[in-house]
Amino acid sequence: MNEKLHNELREKVRTVYTEVPAKGVYYNSRGAMKFTYKGADNKLITTYLDPITSAVIINGLVPKSGVIFRGGHGGGKTTLVEKVSHMMTGIPESEISSAMIRGNDDQNVNTLLATLKFGKLMAKGEEEVLWRKFVTSYVKIIDEVNRFPPPAQNALFEILNKGRVEFIDQIYEVPDFMAFATENPNDAGTYPLSKPFIDRFSFCVPAPQIPSASDQHLLAARQDDKLTSISVKPIMTLDELKAARRIISNEVKMDGETLIYAIYLTQAISTCERGDYWDKSHNEIPVGERCKGCAFDTPVAICKATQQGISGRAFLDFQRWGKAYSWFLNAFTDPKNPEVPIEIIQTIAPYLMYHRVEPNETALAKAPFYGKKLEFLEDLVAKTTQSYNTVKEALHEVPKILRGDIKPSESKINEIEKDLVVKYHFKPLIEDTDKPDFRKIYDHIENNKMTKEKLQSLQRSLVFKTELKPPAQKHLLHKAMEKMEQSE
Repeated sequence: MNEKLHNELREKVRTVYTEVPAKGVYYNSRGAMKFTYKGADNKLITTYLDPITSAVIINGLVPKSGVIFRGGHGGGKTTLVEKVSHMMTGIPESEISSAMIRGNDDQNVNTLLATLKFGKLMAKGEEEVLWRKFVTSYVKIIDEVNRFPPPAQNALFEILNKGRVEFIDQIYEVPDFMAFATENPNDAGTYPLSKPFIDRFSFCVPAPQIPSASDQHLLAARQDDKLTSISVKPIMTLDELKAARRIISNEVKMDGETLIYAIYLTQAISTCERGDYWDKSHNEIPVGERCKGCAFDTPVAICKATQQGISGRAFLDFQRWGKAYSWFLNAFTDPKNPEVPIEIIQTIAPYLMYHRVEPNETALAKAPFYGKKLEFLEDLVAKTTQSYNTVKEALHEVPKILRGDIKPSESKINEIEKDLVVKYHFKPLIEDTDKPDFRKIYDHIENNKMTKEKLQSLQRSLVFKTELKPPAQKHLLHKAMEKMEQSE
């Protein structure tokens, strides 16, 4: 690991953050993300970040990522995105702003993404596609995304989902991008955003419409941007930004306990005993009705707090954004071995869930929330953390059970009865570790060199020659793949 490179790139990214208020680009201190973590000297550090400014910057550090700013028109979010993108990539502001698209009813694939060069088509009968700037631009800004009709949303979905655009049998590859969108869901003349489409955006920040009183004083003292535009200079190049992305993705790791916590958190808000595969998305009866008579329906139940949970894609965003925020803050007890602490995940989780999770409307409407969704999600994360803390000691035994150091029948996990995550996502794996097939294959992987041929043979044996369930099959396969990588 090149610690010097980490520090050099981090300082440039931090300079972008501090330049935003210094240059008068954006003022809004209504919201604050509180991060508390241990630094390299093992001392507790507390840092506050503006959620909107930091989200724009961190989005640049996450590959093929997108952010939605919900609500709050007239606050300067689009200008912020343009200026920050310019500072982080060196791409001229004029190119960034000219590539931006704005939602309206008249938009279709032809006007949105591409068109044909009609002169050539009429003269020679040849089809040549002219791609719109939005497609070719590295920075993709979608203003008022929910004003696009469904066909236009589908076209945008393909870019965010596959990283490619198809038009008249021609394909434009989009290998990398930074995507931003604004949405005002309470405005008239808008269309609902489908769950698969909105899930392609990683992060969502509720945006205040008017800044705080102290911000207004700063805005009033700023030079009128109607007369003179705010000027900022590039601080990084696009190559430097991509280098920062690579080292964050490859060299920052999820701490073992942080990974277990992230798994528990995402499963806790998504698991329901009365859904197929215990998945909320497979039970469309409203929360409350579906919970009646359920053994897990208690006053502190996490499962009944949300109508639906999140996707596997969202879980990966927990890791990506956790790595990026941890790197930006340098929230590592050992900078030479950077690992994401649990506290970072706890702080950013509500924003990763804001656009994806549909709360229990009855609970959201009552005190102390009265419709405050962000506060509701922060409380949900806090309650899930409390639930995790009651079972984490037992979950820490799972690796020891897998290794054979602890017998499944003697594990603390057997003492846990009123926890959906433990019941449906950990106990099935633990139960299979007691089977002779599991122990035999585990020990074989542990004591032998693994090759591609042996891995292929193992794959078939796990499925067709054992009585192990999919969780145990996948664990042994993963272990074999790790052993093969070590052998190579």
